[in-house]
Amino acid sequence: MNPPTSYSNCLRPAFTEKVIDWLERGKAINIVGDEGQGIGRLVEDLSKGCPPTVRFVRLSMRAFADSYAGFLQALADALGIQETPGEDIRLLLNNFLATGGQQLWLCLEHFDRLSEKHVDGKTVDTPGYDIHFLNYLNSLHNNSRVSLLVCSRREIRAQELYIGGKAVSGSRLEFSERVSLPDLTFAEIEAYLVRRMPDSVYKTAFFQQKPPFYTEFITEIDAHPDSVAFTDFVAGREIKPDWSLDEFRELLRFWKSEYSRLHAPTFDRRLGHFEKGSKLWLYRAGRMLGIGRIWRSIGLKMKLALALLTSMALGGWRYVEQTMSFIFDLFQK
Repeated sequence: MNPPTSYSNCLRPAFTEKVIDWLERGKAINIVGDEGQGIGRLVEDLSKGCPPTVRFVRLSMRAFADSYAGFLQALADALGIQETPGEDIRLLLNNFLATGGQQLWLCLEHFDRLSEKHVDGKTVDTPGYDIHFLNYLNSLHNNSRVSLLVCSRREIRAQELYIGGKAVSGSRLEFSERVSLPDLTFAEIEAYLVRRMPDSVYKTAFFQQKPPFYTEFITEIDAHPDSVAFTDFVAGREIKPDWSLDEFRELLRFWKSEYSRLHAPTFDRRLGHFEKGSKLWLYRAGRMLGIGRIWRSIGLKMKLALALLTSMALGGWRYVEQTMSFIFDLFQK
């Protein structure tokens, strides 16, 4: 079935329509995907496609993970409420719902940011992100006028929030729908590429007279892990109709290399992935060998060793000084 005209300019028309249908039915949804794959673009399309009777509120937990008070203030501003009624999301939403018949679609992006343990919990204004916060989000299932959309880089199941450096356990978020952001279809890539590329005689000639080039272009975008971000990156590049296919393939390889260089993962991100994988492997080995207590006792030393080894392996010697400085500061606290 072809999606309605109102979704034709969406990045993922059919998927956007499906998510809007879920939201209209009051479901709680967890969508998993990366920015480079277009999850932010999906939220933009949802906000444009929501009915006029709906208040669409979009908040990034990456911006407010360190401040519950800041989160409440931003939520109050988005709802058009002048005064924040205490430190309670429940009172705030009840205040909004009592003002009229408008529905609310609450979109919380980067929600997994709340599960990242802070190095220095003393600097974090987080009271409020607790088990009551999770329980209230779960209770929205019972309110027909509120729909919850949680976006994250990983699936939110057994939630491990950290408040002031301490884990909050005993509750987890429940969702009606958990779904990964689907891969773009060739038709969706084509439509998006045509919209993003500036109009010119070269663009017309490229698409109409060079089908092998076009097929090569679409295939490379489809295979790229950051398909949407890579499309944005190459859409404004110069295209000439007199290139040979070999020259165009060489250009595509150059574009991919340039994109990778400009969008390389930060050192902290690479270190985090490495440490997380290493900790998981060591934890499983400890369970099998019965050395859990030993691992817990040397956990800090192992983390420091991993930080140094990874800084040398992934970032080069220029990161070792930064890592040593971090370790020195850690022991000064």
